[in-house]
Amino acid sequence: MSIDLFRCKTCGQHCYPARLLCFRCGGAGFAAVPCDGGLVEECTSLPGRGAQGGALVLASIRSPAGPVVIAALPAPLPRGAAVLLRPGPGRAVLGDPA
Repeated sequence: MSIDLFRCKTCGQHCYPARLLCFRCGGAGFAAVPCDGGLVEECTSLPGRGAQGGALVLASIRSPAGPVVIAALPAPLPRGAAVLLRPGPGRAVLGDPA
């Protein structure tokens, strides 16, 4: 399973999340492009915010196409670690070590 990035049909710029207009060219047409994962840029833990009062771990994941996706991880990972991305509940994005 993967998440969707969005590619501008006019200039090819990728973005996440979806936009009404492309921030590069102003185009209004986008195509969904699947994204399976990326690399950890930053990772932080929020004590007491996760399941059963544990830590909620959030990470900035750089996708191969360029956009950064914020994902919840099961545990902290070092910078540069590979992560697989998948949709979570609501609009959340979940990541798992690759």
